[in-house]
Amino acid sequence: MFVKKSKAGIYWVIPLAFLLLCACSGKVETELTEEQLNQESDKYYQFSELNLSEFDFMATIKVPDETAGIGASFKPIISHDEDFKWTVSAGPNFILYIEDYGDYSLLMDDFKKKMYASDLFDIKIISEKNGVILYSRQIKKNTSRQTIEESKHITFHLYAIKKLGNVYYEIKNKDEGDSRKVSELMEKSVASLKIKK
Repeated sequence: MFVKKSKAGIYWVIPLAFLLLCACSGKVETELTEEQLNQESDKYYQFSELNLSEFDFMATIKVPDETAGIGASFKPIISHDEDFKWTVSAGPNFILYIEDYGDYSLLMDDFKKKMYASDLFDIKIISEKNGVILYSRQIKKNTSRQTIEESKHITFHLYAIKKLGNVYYEIKNKDEGDSRKVSELMEKSVASLKIKK
């Protein structure tokens, strides 16, 4: 009889331990989520969120505000002159070009082939993560049509592919490039692009 009671006791302990474990893990998950939200808020200090939905793009993006120290304007400008293209500007030093490429998923591969095939520029990858490439570009020293000043000039560029829903978006900065600081802010900005709920 004593054996039967201890077996019954074990059967109660297992479900009770499982319930306690579930309750504790839920509490930890909530705390982590709040911590992550605080980190996200700190990461985007000096950024403001833009709602792109009134420009036929159901998404939001964070761009630097006037306190970021890059000459950002008080009011960002969004233009949507063509059906599948947008320009997001937070002043003359921060301009992102976004283009809708539908379901074409080979954009990054195409871009990398073209980038590495350049006869004119030396390319150096600064960072590559989550579909975003930040790289520097400098005119190759062996080209005959460069001046001494041009050979020293380094520009910074951003190229990104962001998949939102079933659509691939190409995002890049201006062709002539930007400073490293502005390009790094652009990298953060692109990481914040998400579907508007």
